[in-house]
Amino acid sequence: MIDWQIDPDVPSQSWPDPARIETVVRATLASAGLAHPEQASITIRVVSDETMRALNLQWRKKDDVTDVISFPMQQGPTFSTDEYLGDIALGFPFIALEAERLGLDLDSHLQHLLVHATLHLIGFDHAEPEERRRMQQKEKTIMAGLGLHDPYNTWCQQDS
Repeated sequence: MIDWQIDPDVPSQSWPDPARIETVVRATLASAGLAHPEQASITIRVVSDETMRALNLQWRKKDDVTDVISFPMQQGPTFSTDEYLGDIALGFPFIALEAERLGLDLDSHLQHLLVHATLHLIGFDHAEPEERRRMQQKEKTIMAGLGLHDPYNTWCQQDS
């Protein structure tokens, strides 16, 4: 189950269809080789910039707003959809401003961030150059499969 929560202090946005969100998350899990992606349990929470700053400071020791943070609940090397995979926090209006700056529509940018964050839940990372290359290639493959833009042709190669 994909639990989609929007904090009450988040400015009103035009959110993607929850069915599309599930499609993106499940396609990501399937592409990464997880069995039974339709059984995956994840919470996606949309938070204000203030809440995102607090989460970023608490969990990453960075005192600034960011677009997305993943909170994996399993440790690899194997991951199972039989257990809760974790939480994803999406920061608004930061994401909307980022999409505008990058020349992307909000829905496409949000879908890329969901792919990126879901990969983090199942062990992908970008701290080291080889990890980054592997994760970015997986993101490109998934995004192409969803009929979306190449996030590393359009998007600056920055950390999320």
